[in-house]
Amino acid sequence: MKAKFMAIPFIILIIIGPAISTPFAQTNSSHQASLPPLESLQKTFVDIAHRVRSSVVCVKVEESFIHPTVPGKKVPKGEIPIEAKGSGIVIDEKGHILTCYHVIKEAKSIRVVVFGGQELSAQVVGKDATTDLAVLKVESLKGLTKACLGDSDKIKIGEWAIAIGNPYGMDQAIRVGIISGIGPLEEGTHVFDFIQTDASIAPGDSGGPALNIKGEVIGIISSTHHKVGLMIPINVAKEVAEELIAKGKATRGFLGVRPQSLTLDLAKEFGFDGKEGVLVGDVVEDAPADKGGIEIGDIILRFNKEKVTNARELSRLVARTPPNKTVEIQLFRNGHLKTLDIKIGEAKEIPVLAERISEEYGMVAQEITPELMKRFGLKEGKGVVISKVTPGTPASRAGVWPGDVIVEVRKKKIRGLEDYCHILDEIERGRNVLMLIKRGERTFYVVVKQERGHRRIKD
Repeated sequence: MKAKFMAIPFIILIIIGPAISTPFAQTNSSHQASLPPLESLQKTFVDIAHRVRSSVVCVKVEESFIHPTVPGKKVPKGEIPIEAKGSGIVIDEKGHILTCYHVIKEAKSIRVVVFGGQELSAQVVGKDATTDLAVLKVESLKGLTKACLGDSDKIKIGEWAIAIGNPYGMDQAIRVGIISGIGPLEEGTHVFDFIQTDASIAPGDSGGPALNIKGEVIGIISSTHHKVGLMIPINVAKEVAEELIAKGKATRGFLGVRPQSLTLDLAKEFGFDGKEGVLVGDVVEDAPADKGGIEIGDIILRFNKEKVTNARELSRLVARTPPNKTVEIQLFRNGHLKTLDIKIGEAKEIPVLAERISEEYGMVAQEITPELMKRFGLKEGKGVVISKVTPGTPASRAGVWPGDVIVEVRKKKIRGLEDYCHILDEIERGRNVLMLIKRGERTFYVVVKQERGHRRIKD
């Protein structure tokens, strides 16, 4: 079975090889034409890696770590300096480098390493947790060149995806896969669609570029989910980068509803005979929607005179609306059309991929935000906080409580949700998991016994 599976890509490559045309191939067309198809494709990958190496950097971040106290064990006191690494891509001739927010969010100092080993000091120009993007700036462009940015709106599922980054500290490692999907992780929760790839993504790649077969940047590597690599579309990244460079932050509109795409069954239950619209599943108290008169069960048909067909579309329309702008919202309620004028608010930053729902453990782990620190009375932002534990599950039986902070998994330190996700993804099904938990001033170990047969991550 394995041999048959491995043979499929080989056949496909032979078929599509002669049809591939790239700028790199055209620079030496006569030689390229004489190569066998697979060697021609191989040369394209080699040329791309060579072309972009002066545009990709390693982002070295100095952070500090306070070791949790463990009863009966001596641990270092005070702040311990640690080094974290990510990747970045040069986006203009002014020294601006695009990377991921989660790479630099705890940084005390930042240096970028260019191809060849030269290190340059970098400063944060702006950052945006919602899209997981940040812009750095270096004063010297010595050894650096601007990357060629593509158009992510034109990509198609099945096209090549070439990931370049610094996994586990390796210098500009290149991995090849395809674009395996385009879409959100959860309906109505994000202001953009992720690009998904089966190219191998590892810690240290975050902030690096994903390229098409022409060597153009089509996405910024963000993280993994369900063992699938996730990339921020370059068109989204360009818009956010421009705003970060101009004013240091990105602003988005906020309505304060939980949108739900309308199905025929739902429409029938609400007495609506149309096929398009968005059902309001919840309204945030004191949000613009609440103050403007939107109610749970309303069906939003138009936003600022634009037709709304699904929850994803409404989320994007709201996000793109400038705060404090008054918009007209047409909705259906109790058999009647109604029009409301609502003043849009400003959205708070919500970290992308802010939680991990683990069915096999029965708990939800979240990135520690100022709001969660206040909610659970936390004093530090290191690790991940458990926001929910389902009774009768492995986490519950192990004694894990909501508000607990996981600071280590299998004796590996957890700085944030990305570390937590990567370590869990490496654990085989059915294996027990050792975790170091911090609860208030107390720190203790638990063993969570993973139940066999459960899915790895809930969609």
